[in-house]
Amino acid sequence: MGDGIKIHLWLDKWCANDNLVTMLAISDMSLIDTSLIVSQFITNAKEWDVMKLKELVDDVHLQLILTARIPFSTIPDSVCWRLSVNGDFSTKTTTWTAYELDIKNSPS
Repeated sequence: MGDGIKIHLWLDKWCANDNLVTMLAISDMSLIDTSLIVSQFITNAKEWDVMKLKELVDDVHLQLILTARIPFSTIPDSVCWRLSVNGDFSTKTTTWTAYELDIKNSPS
C-alpha cells in the first residue's frame, strides 16, 4: 500500500489475503459504498482514521487494518505478490503455491 488512492476499501485485497467484503461475509453489496477508497481513511498526519473505520468494521477487522503500515512519504500504490519476500512475482513462488508447499522453507 502506498497513498491508498487507487485501493478500493471493500473490494481490493490490501490488508489481508482477501478483501473486506469476503472477510466480513457481506452478501448484499447495496449495504456498502463500494466507491470508498483507502486514502479516505488516512489522516493528513499519515495515521489511520480510527473513528471513521469503526463506523464500518468490527474490532477484529479494525485491528487487522491498523496493522497495515502507512508510508510516511507520499508514494503511489503498487501491486505486489504477497507470497514472495520482495513482493515480486516469480515462477518459483507460483509453483510452490500451486503445490501448497511452504515457501519459507524453499531452497534458494
